[in-house]
Amino acid sequence: MAIEQWNPGPVVSKAQKQMEFRLRKCAEMLRDEIRMLMPGAGMANATRAEREASRSAPGEPPHVQTARLKQSIVHSGIEKTLQGPQIRVGHHKDLKYGAALEFGTKNGHLLARPHIRPGFQKSKRRLQRILKTGK
Repeated sequence: MAIEQWNPGPVVSKAQKQMEFRLRKCAEMLRDEIRMLMPGAGMANATRAEREASRSAPGEPPHVQTARLKQSIVHSGIEKTLQGPQIRVGHHKDLKYGAALEFGTKNGHLLARPHIRPGFQKSKRRLQRILKTGK
């Protein structure tokens, strides 16, 4: 009786590609959801008084003033880790004030205006569905 050899390589490769596609889809959806949480049109040409009047209250997502924060919400490429492939969604590394807006400052000068975490919480079920079904 002959024993057939099974090569799992193609099956594993297809599963990895499918998971990476779903991760990218999740990252794009989450990035867009976070951006949508930030209300207001840009105020780049507004006076200082107009910008100050339109500021968000602590605890609310930040209002768009120059759109730099909104445009800085990006996702990384796929990173291979011991736990499996990962994609990070957050502020671009060049934007220094994104974390201060999300968490507030230690000295209390700026109170938190979270937008990343609420975007994730709002999207959790959709993210799970995309990872599970691809839709």
